[in-house]
Amino acid sequence: MMLRRTIILFFGIMICAVLYSCKDKEAAASIITEQHDVQIHYPGIGMIYIDKGDCTKLLRSDSVSATTFVCYRIGVLDSVQTKNGNASYEEEKSVYYQYNMEHDWKALYQGDSLSPVFFHVTNRKQKNRFEGVLVFETPTGKNPDTLIYNDTYGVWGKQLIVLNR
Repeated sequence: MMLRRTIILFFGIMICAVLYSCKDKEAAASIITEQHDVQIHYPGIGMIYIDKGDCTKLLRSDSVSATTFVCYRIGVLDSVQTKNGNASYEEEKSVYYQYNMEHDWKALYQGDSLSPVFFHVTNRKQKNRFEGVLVFETPTGKNPDTLIYNDTYGVWGKQLIVLNR
């Protein structure tokens, strides 16, 4: 009888320990383990990251065109996200990232300012992550020198990202 209670107590403690260690999976999932071409961190706010992308997954290109498309995967990890956040604030932020953020980006090529042709939103991997692909039209074989992000939504301000070093 005593051995049975000890075994039940032991397994009960083990189950509690496993449940406690798995308690906050969302916080564990927000730990950044991947590396990006450009990462901008602001403690307490989050991170913006940029990776040069492959446009052939999104666009079909005409080989005789004088222009070509250049793609950048843009992502925002938002640390300001709250677990029981304000629903209208979350919806407003989601609308900004899906429909309005693309208007805040510009690419510079030899002093000329280029606006994105379009922004393709990707599926959200995490609740606090917004990601998409910005597509710019540039002269064939040329890449932008710099990306400029002028956040009209709020916290990031103006970011100047030099691409060609």
